[in-house]
Amino acid sequence: MAEPGTLHMLIEKQINVPDSLAPGYMSAPGIRDFYARTSALMQGRHPARFADLDLMSMHRLAPDVMIIDVDPATCRKLLRFVGTRIVDVFGQETTGMYLDQIDIGPFRSQQLAAFNMAVAAKRPQWTRVNALLANDHTPLHRALGGMTYERLVVPFTDKSGQVTHLAAMTACTETANADNRFEHREVDLGLN
Repeated sequence: MAEPGTLHMLIEKQINVPDSLAPGYMSAPGIRDFYARTSALMQGRHPARFADLDLMSMHRLAPDVMIIDVDPATCRKLLRFVGTRIVDVFGQETTGMYLDQIDIGPFRSQQLAAFNMAVAAKRPQWTRVNALLANDHTPLHRALGGMTYERLVVPFTDKSGQVTHLAAMTACTETANADNRFEHREVDLGLN
């Protein structure tokens, strides 16, 4: 029989992935960790297979993660799992809704395009949105009046190599100094 705490120590070793693999422009610690973990799943394949994604191995990140089913015929994206902090940011439970049905905040068309690019290019897409938020207009409003959120959208495939799922990690930070700005990069896995 294992000593008390042994299983916990084994789990901690499994989820301790260095985030030094992440590109420098990824500033949020959770985004860097998510990038390192999902990159490790590729094992020489690009992109990783969805069957290899184990949300329990990164349970500390789960409140900031969305798991999305991609319909191969229409490319519509169904939110299968939405973490609790993401629900708070959206201001509503969005599990079971399509991504294009929800208000994902400022720069909506650019943000939706990043999800589409992850499917089309089969590469992770990184975005950062800085927004000054109106008091009565958006579910993202907070007391300080602004928010910066960074997102990494990672494609996953089935056995045949078709993108069937996306995993997206979002890190939100309230700020008083936000300006309205959108940044987007396709993550070049060979140069990181």
